[in-house]
Amino acid sequence: AKAEPAPKPKKQTPEELEAEMKKLREAQAKYREEMRIKAEEMKKKRIEDKQKEKERKAEEKRLVKEIMQEWNSRKEDLDIEDHKELPKPTPVRCRIPNHLVGDFLSILEFLHSFSDILEVKDSYPGTGVTFAELESALIETEAVDGAFYDIVSFMLVTLFDLQLEEEEEARADTDKTATDELHEGITGKNEEIANAIRAATETYLYTKKHLGLTLREVHLDQWSITEVVRLHLESSGAYRGNNLRNWRYQQRGGWVLQDDPGFQFCMENPQILASLHEKSIFDLGVTEKTKILAVMMNQMLSFAGVRDEVDTRMENFFEAKQELKDATTEENKRVKELKAEEWNRVKEERQKLMEERLKEAENK
Repeated sequence: AKAEPAPKPKKQTPEELEAEMKKLREAQAKYREEMRIKAEEMKKKRIEDKQKEKERKAEEKRLVKEIMQEWNSRKEDLDIEDHKELPKPTPVRCRIPNHLVGDFLSILEFLHSFSDILEVKDSYPGTGVTFAELESALIETEAVDGAFYDIVSFMLVTLFDLQLEEEEEARADTDKTATDELHEGITGKNEEIANAIRAATETYLYTKKHLGLTLREVHLDQWSITEVVRLHLESSGAYRGNNLRNWRYQQRGGWVLQDDPGFQFCMENPQILASLHEKSIFDLGVTEKTKILAVMMNQMLSFAGVRDEVDTRMENFFEAKQELKDATTEENKRVKELKAEEWNRVKEERQKLMEERLKEAENK
């Protein structure tokens, strides 16, 4: 049997074609509107995301800035959060009592730091005064001509030399006011201090009156050193004429008689001076010996020559600090320039590579 032919499609009328075309146009218009709305929503979302990212970065930058400001600000050690455990210190084992270790190390450091001015190497060739020598000088009491005598005599002679230098510069030897009667303009209004200055002046004149010598001209040995030390301390703060007093006021930064460390020592430690009246300096305890060396050290530090050296060292320190800062700035600038050059080189290489790839693509 033969297959029946497929029925012919019904021919659409112009009205039907128009209606179908209208539906198609409406569907296309609806699709375009949906795509437009969707594109606007995506664009709006991109703008919102970009604004959120911008705000996030600004907030992050603000937080980083606050953290860095807090990090760089000065704080008390106990307020710092990133504490590290301190290394276990090595104990210093010596015979010096704990409460005197600070003064002991100060004296030792002073003798090393100012060894050139004090000419320590002339009396202690090599390494100067060592830890063991100073410790032995303060602890041992067996010999009167041992290490303690060496250090005390060295410091006394150095003090006398510094005094002589100042007196020569101030022309104190030709000052006729040295024998003037003391008055309130010299001693001040405090009666206790005024009496102490009068006593110091009388002690200063004692050797000249009874021996015809100044204290620094008295023969110094292990038998006379106790009395020389006592007279030196008790004469500290003595009035020696207007020339020297005015010179010290100008060169030592407003210096007055009662500023002498030896004068203050006598006011605060009368029991040590009483002991020097009764027994040898070598029979004193380690505390008294340390205090005597410390006051002599402080007296040396008050002289204009030593003060000038301290000022020079401070100036050198600040100059070196500024030089280091300038050198660091210059080095950071150099490193930054090198990084910029490296970045430009990499950028040029990338640009060159892209141009080569474009040429290859055009040739194909």
